[in-house]
Amino acid sequence: MKVGQGTLVGFVQYLFTLEEEIAALRFMCMKFSLSLP
Repeated sequence: MKVGQGTLVGFVQYLFTLEEEIAALRFMCMKFSLSLP
């Protein structure tokens, strides 16, 4: 079974956006915990 090139590229891009989302969430959590007394 051969995976289409477009599907593979889309999947990789999806993974990258996912990583960026997680990094942003982590950063917000860090800032929030730092702002706590």
